[in-house]
Amino acid sequence: MYANESPSVIEFSNQYVEKVFKHGNPSAILFYKEKESDLVTAFSNAAKDFKGQLVFVTSGITHGIQQKISSFVGVKTIPSLVIIKPPTGGPQAELSKFELEDVNDKTSQE
Repeated sequence: MYANESPSVIEFSNQYVEKVFKHGNPSAILFYKEKESDLVTAFSNAAKDFKGQLVFVTSGITHGIQQKISSFVGVKTIPSLVIIKPPTGGPQAELSKFELEDVNDKTSQE
């Protein structure tokens, strides 16, 4: 894992595609709107505790490469938290992904 090569939380961009998908690093991707700062603060705190174990990534869902990743992992509403584990078993292996639905439930109650 590349624990010291990037910030605790990265914003998904072309620069980080390989880090998120190519090295078998498990990643937590938070899809959110810019105004959801409390959610991002909590995500950043978790990133500090799990640095080197998970790549913590933030992303929108409407523009460019961020729209592509949200579509790829099946995110249609925000906020959403998705944990992905890229394949390590060669070209036939599939991406494992887990969407944590309770993120939406908790924020919609506030």
